[in-house]
Amino acid sequence: MTASAPVPIGRAAEPRVLGVVTDLLADHHVVRNLPARDQHGEDGRLSVDGTPCTLQVTGVPHAPDFWRRVATQGSATTSATLQEMSAWLKSAVNTKYATLQPSERPNTIIALDAHQWADQVVHPHVISALSSSGLNPAQRLGLAGIAVVGQGTSNSTWLPGRLT
Repeated sequence: MTASAPVPIGRAAEPRVLGVVTDLLADHHVVRNLPARDQHGEDGRLSVDGTPCTLQVTGVPHAPDFWRRVATQGSATTSATLQEMSAWLKSAVNTKYATLQPSERPNTIIALDAHQWADQVVHPHVISALSSSGLNPAQRLGLAGIAVVGQGTSNSTWLPGRLT
């Protein structure tokens, strides 16, 4: 997998990620954007069927050296098996989850920004490896949901939690 600069990561990626998550949810819900409160650590906020939800965005993979090479050299390449890609997603979810207060979890959407290689990361074997005991991580952790986000809805997926 290769990433080429410029790859908007961090805050620069948040508007795209918020737009994709909104589009994913809009098929089954009434969704409106709400103002995010950055001082509260919110990357985005949505009203989903009248319920306010907080969006927490994180990049996949969490590999600062890789992203630094993309920024300084213009591109970087890495290889990963389906199991390694699944581990990237699990790690990103667990890292974000650990920062959430228990009272926030039911209304939190974790968005995993898979950048340019979402087609590989949303592979059915990668996504199915996230589930255990028949539950996806959003269900197991009591989240509103988890979005694995690519450049648009065609290479993104929604893992429903409280929001189906």
